[in-house]
Amino acid sequence: MGDGLNLSVICLGARNGNMGDLDTLMKHFERYVRKYSYVNGLFDEDAYQDMSIKLWKCLKNSLSL
Repeated sequence: MGDGLNLSVICLGARNGNMGDLDTLMKHFERYVRKYSYVNGLFDEDAYQDMSIKLWKCLKNSLSL
């Protein structure tokens, strides 16, 4: 992804219970959550919160946390 993160290593760490790696994943994808939280050109806090929760659930399910 061009930012120097080795996502496979970070995912493995998160899967093994490293909460710092989980936080790193959340921060990595946060920019995309923020990007898609605009509705009609305005930032929508509700959309941001909904997508953040969905991201957390997806990470939780895919990493079996």
